[in-house]
Amino acid sequence: MKKLMIILLATGLFQACQNSQKQENPPAAEKNTQKQTGDEIYMKKGKEIAQATFKAFKGHIKKKSHEGGLTAVVDFCHENALKLTDSMAQVYNVKIKRTSHKLRNPENAPDAMEKEILTEYLAEIKQAKKPKPVIKKDDKGNVHFYAPIFIKHDCLKCHGEPVKDIPEPIYKKIKENYPQDKAINFKTGDLRGIWDIEFPQNN
Repeated sequence: MKKLMIILLATGLFQACQNSQKQENPPAAEKNTQKQTGDEIYMKKGKEIAQATFKAFKGHIKKKSHEGGLTAVVDFCHENALKLTDSMAQVYNVKIKRTSHKLRNPENAPDAMEKEILTEYLAEIKQAKKPKPVIKKDDKGNVHFYAPIFIKHDCLKCHGEPVKDIPEPIYKKIKENYPQDKAINFKTGDLRGIWDIEFPQNN
């Protein structure tokens, strides 16, 4: 009887030890789920950079609007939008671009990959799907974060329907700065364009 009690006690201690080891050392598969993949890391960085750049734009636009109204906003965007994007790109050591299927500034014209993403997003919208950010590599191996940009109600003051949404003097100013402007007649929630944030291969 004494021997039986010793065996049972030893068995119980062994099982407890095994359970403890399982808790302290989870299986490799479980550990891997806690680690972020390369795409997840770039996705997180891309969202962070896009949000920071948008916040910078919004801050400047709000300031200019208070100082000189929509006319000052149009002039600021014409003179500084690309400069601001480039300055944010230097901060994060990436390349940042905003492009669209309906351009205002011809310098923002989409390349082949950006056209492909825009086409995919527009097709998804037609199917009542909401486009989501994606990670893709170009032919040089550089990683790109692409994300949709949607029109908000306040954007209609410069991107809505002329006269109805865009005051006539403001639309005239837009046409002076951008004679080939096509970035009008949007409605709230429409796809305005995309972010393209490129992470150089040596990053």
